[in-house]
Amino acid sequence: NIYSDKVSWKLDSDSISINEKKFNVGNGNQKVMVESVHFFDSQEWRRIQALSSKHPLAELVRYSNQEGGLSLDANKYAKFLNPKWDVSNIQSLLYELVKMGFINYYHDRKLLEVKDKVFHYAAASQDKADYDVIRLTSDAKGTNAFFDIKQKEIKTGGIKVLELSATQKVAAKPINDEIILKQNRDIDFDGKLFAGYSNFLGKDFSFNYDKFHVEMDSIRYFDLFLLTGEMDKKGQPLAESLASRIEHASGILLIDGPENKSGKDEIPLFPSFESKAPSYVYYDDKSIRGGCYYRDSFYFELDPFSFVSLDQFNKEALSFKGTMVSSTIFPDFKETLLLQEDDFSLGFTTNSPAEGWSNYLGKGHFKGEVSLSNNGFL
Repeated sequence: NIYSDKVSWKLDSDSISINEKKFNVGNGNQKVMVESVHFFDSQEWRRIQALSSKHPLAELVRYSNQEGGLSLDANKYAKFLNPKWDVSNIQSLLYELVKMGFINYYHDRKLLEVKDKVFHYAAASQDKADYDVIRLTSDAKGTNAFFDIKQKEIKTGGIKVLELSATQKVAAKPINDEIILKQNRDIDFDGKLFAGYSNFLGKDFSFNYDKFHVEMDSIRYFDLFLLTGEMDKKGQPLAESLASRIEHASGILLIDGPENKSGKDEIPLFPSFESKAPSYVYYDDKSIRGGCYYRDSFYFELDPFSFVSLDQFNKEALSFKGTMVSSTIFPDFKETLLLQEDDFSLGFTTNSPAEGWSNYLGKGHFKGEVSLSNNGFL
């Protein structure tokens, strides 16, 4: 559903402008709202309750079922709410329901048409139907959106936040406030994606509505935040950022079960991230031994991994198997990155094999303990 003051289409064009703005002309409302047909907001349901002594939507469902149709006499609906009322008593209510997308109302015929949204809201309010929280607000000085008729997609600007799941704390901030809406509520975007106590920055992110996941082909970095066990002044949990970040990854963020988009059933697995290719942790920051570990030859390559429960993980979950590549210091070797609690970085402490390692291309030989962290490779 798209709520806009204006839609413009030149018949010889393959593009439809949604809320087109013209230079030096009073353009009215800058906002356009795009809403999933399965959207539900419990607070909005309660606000609607305040419009009448009986819940207008619940009663509209009852009256529609009683009459056996979707086209209803507005006067009879008024009396169904209160025997002493006629349509004049519910005019403001009817126009509010029109504005919110629940009904169509024809004032001259005193006729209202019930939309599917009414039945969905009534069922969702009783947990009898799954729902989502996908409602986008485009706030732009220029034209809010363009619908490409051939590609069947809508390029939309002015999107500050894209919320995908409230219960799983999954939302995005698109780069340049732009997204592309595709068929069946699929969405393409570049930008930052937040999931529980993690975030991803990258491009070519694709949200698949039916599967309820985000495919991410180009993740610039993946940051994790570990709960400290403390609370802020508002009673919200405090989390500390790891001093290492996982870079150049690709994979899929599983938001929630495809049949549990509302999050009404608590499934501890979600949200989770499934990487599908090697990714990397680097130690080239200037604060680490003056930046001597150049990222082109010194890094830890992570094997593809699964990271579940991004909204409630502990330090034991921070375990990543892979390969240590240390330039010419040692031959490449397999190891596991763990949280180093002294500096909150990812690293390890291990021992060389009994026979030791050759190092610096055979110029030396090492036998003993070696550690990696943001304190260096020691």
